[in-house]
Amino acid sequence: MFRCKECKGWLKSSKIDTEISNQNSKIKVQNMPVKVCSKCGKIYIYDIVKQNAFNYALEKGSTNIDYDEYEAEASASQLIL
Repeated sequence: MFRCKECKGWLKSSKIDTEISNQNSKIKVQNMPVKVCSKCGKIYIYDIVKQNAFNYALEKGSTNIDYDEYEAEASASQLIL
């Protein structure tokens, strides 16, 4: 487990519906895995999770994605390999 940079509270895994953006576009993401501070409520999203979401949205040609679907497809492709 990690601690919050702001208040040093413990971070817990959670999923949220949110909108993220990069320099080129915005996407809406359902079930995005995040870390949430149990003390102050600050939300942390790992860069790799954001990148995976943008790559999946680009692949699907959509600005609305469900991260759970991405993870299911990624798991299925690993089984094939």
